[in-house]
Amino acid sequence: MIIVYGMESCPDCRKVKQVIAADGRYDYRDIGVDVHNLRDFLQLRDHNPVFAAVKAAGSVGIPCFLMEDGSVSLKLPACKSTEATQVKTKNSTAACSLNGQGC
Repeated sequence: MIIVYGMESCPDCRKVKQVIAADGRYDYRDIGVDVHNLRDFLQLRDHNPVFAAVKAAGSVGIPCFLMEDGSVSLKLPACKSTEATQVKTKNSTAACSLNGQGC
């Protein structure tokens, strides 16, 4: 199962959540609703080099995809659904800026 970390106030996360809603391969975890989800995401973000550019840009790094093999992606993984592969985030490098300029 692919874990997706996101937040309802992030437009990119809302788009991804809609696309994956009916796909049982994904487990969407809102970091703004449950402190345990936030803790798990921050643990991942603080220790994974995938987030280096995101953090340097002052961004959060959501939506974030934690793959079954432990790898992390900031882009929706390719899957069989053509709708899912067409989802494009506004700026997948910036991924929701802390200063309000991302998303």
